Amino acid sequence: MIKKVNHQKGQALAESLVLMLVLLSFFIAIPWLGRLIDISLQQQNASRYGGFQLTRTITMLNQEDIKQKFFLGKTHQWRDRQHHRIVNAEDVEIQSNQTEQLGDDRQVGMQVGQAKALREGWQLQDKGIARVDVTVQPRYTQIGKVSTALGLYLGFFDQQTIRLQRHLSILRDAGHSDSDMTAHKRTGESALAWHDVAKSSYALGEHIQRYAEPVDAGFNRAKPVFDWLLPWTGKLPKHHLKERP
Repeated sequence: MIKKVNHQKGQALAESLVLMLVLLSFFIAIPWLGRLIDISLQQQNASRYGGFQLTRTITMLNQEDIKQKFFLGKTHQWRDRQHHRIVNAEDVEIQSNQTEQLGDDRQVGMQVGQAKALREGWQLQDKGIARVDVTVQPRYTQIGKVSTALGLYLGFFDQQTIRLQRHLSILRDAGHSDSDMTAHKRTGESALAWHDVAKSSYALGEHIQRYAEPVDAGFNRAKPVFDWLLPWTGKLPKHHLKERP
């Protein structure tokens, strides 16, 4: 009976040692994996930031600004077990490509009727796809083959060569306007949709006004305004407005 108890005590000790080794591995692996996930998240944010910049007026990305904002700033202090930074400026690579174009069959209205002329007049013709690639390769301090007191070798986590990649593809200048005035200006400059027809209507209206002006003067009527677009800038019909609850 005594031998059986001693055997059980030895088995419990062995199980405890194995469990400690497993827990120690998790203790090292979880922060290691967490840093990689955090870096990957910042890559995604950086690619989005760069992509949306290219959809506006910026044609070339400021790589140093993106690196500092998402990888090298004070809020991004990823370090290894030796407390050395694992991501430096030379470990981050940012590339952009704006050469890919969309065919007419993938544009608004595709190739139906005057769709292409309307797209060009309203500046809805997508200029292409902006692609931003962000690559990060964390570098860990290489430590000699040193084992822990329990004989567990932890250098495995320092010797992994991991290359993280994220990218974003987004349409450039997909017809957005930064103000009501810009939208009205685009509409007014469209030859097919507005400009040519409006010009003919204005000329006809001015011709009629010359004959009607003496009659209108007797009734003190205001002169007609031959601009049927800009005076409505920023105004919406009531049926398009939704009252707040």
